[in-house]
Amino acid sequence: MHFTDFPKLIGMDVYERTRSRLTEAYAKTPHVMDLLEFGTIPFPGISDMDFHVIVKAHAATSFPRLQQFEDDERFAMLHKQFVLTEESLKELHYVDPWLVKGASLIRGESIPKRMLREEEHHELSLYYILLNWLLPFLRTIAQIHCTQELPVREMLEIIKGTAYPYREFNRMGVLQNASDPSAPFFETLRSTWFTLARKDQEERILDAFHRFSHSIGTLLIITEKAMRDRMQQVETPRHSKNSFQRKLLKKFSHSVIIDGGDDIFIYQEGRTTIELLYERFRSPLSPFKPERGIYVLPLALCAIQNAHVFCEGPVSHHYKQCFASDLPTIPLYNPHSVIHLIDVMNKNVKETTKIHGGKQPFTTFGMPSPLPSRSLRSFLGKSYDTVLAFLTRTPLALFLRSKKFHMILPS
Repeated sequence: MHFTDFPKLIGMDVYERTRSRLTEAYAKTPHVMDLLEFGTIPFPGISDMDFHVIVKAHAATSFPRLQQFEDDERFAMLHKQFVLTEESLKELHYVDPWLVKGASLIRGESIPKRMLREEEHHELSLYYILLNWLLPFLRTIAQIHCTQELPVREMLEIIKGTAYPYREFNRMGVLQNASDPSAPFFETLRSTWFTLARKDQEERILDAFHRFSHSIGTLLIITEKAMRDRMQQVETPRHSKNSFQRKLLKKFSHSVIIDGGDDIFIYQEGRTTIELLYERFRSPLSPFKPERGIYVLPLALCAIQNAHVFCEGPVSHHYKQCFASDLPTIPLYNPHSVIHLIDVMNKNVKETTKIHGGKQPFTTFGMPSPLPSRSLRSFLGKSYDTVLAFLTRTPLALFLRSKKFHMILPS
């Protein structure tokens, strides 16, 4: 295993300077109304910073480029800022039902907070656990196994996330006083990281990765049971399938496929295990190496996201384009709170299509950016990547593939 992206021992002064520089930059950015910061920084050098940029609906503007910040400031931020409109801000706890300790950095105003009913909190937590936490980590796990490259800081950040689903499952009565058996190990590793010798760091982060993989598998099985107890069966809507999806349905019959391009989720009837397949391809003309993950899961796990099939808006429209099935009926769990969340999601995406440099605080199923390329070089590069990605779905994939990995996720 090759270990990359090690944490750096930095002080809180770096985070404070980063916060100040970001606030100053966004205060000067046209159509930006506020900059919100959420979360805490318990372990400087490991912890990242989470910001939401509040913009006017339908505004056209560019967020500050990461390149204009110092190396240690970019390290503290780690990722792009989320983008929300002022209207979406009013629905913040539908966007993320777990948000706490928020600060308004430009306006200095109190952040709107709508108290959710307990049942709403349970429903939204199920969506959030599955779509924002568990399913995205399948790519991380499969990619590390396939490439044999483990990004250390990212792993140290995401291992904290296994505690949250257990907290919510206890709260909704799915579990009783349960917790992740590896949580104490994860917390100790994060808190003592900078006291360890490099060899010990590598041994323990590899152990953490295997424990984390097991935790995600276990949580997906728990989530599947929770979904099975709540879902209904509805008639499969009419839809078209491309040749690649038909090939997948032939191999994984009695399934629902959500084909997000780089990530393909297959929810199969009768399946009790979670299967991960991952491929890396060669690129003849550029250093870009396309990668694709295929994740095969129990059918019930698609019930809550299938609510998109019966909603309207850009994200839901894209979901319908990704959707393929050979089943006469599909599972559905669509309580009012989830329908409202999807409405907020669709509205926010529609009203921020002209924003350069931000990212959505929702899972959008591989939805491509509608923004045009900023230069001819960028346009040509994007066109080449699109053609190459298409070729990996044809028989030419056999000649382009450089690595392949397959596993059953432990649970």
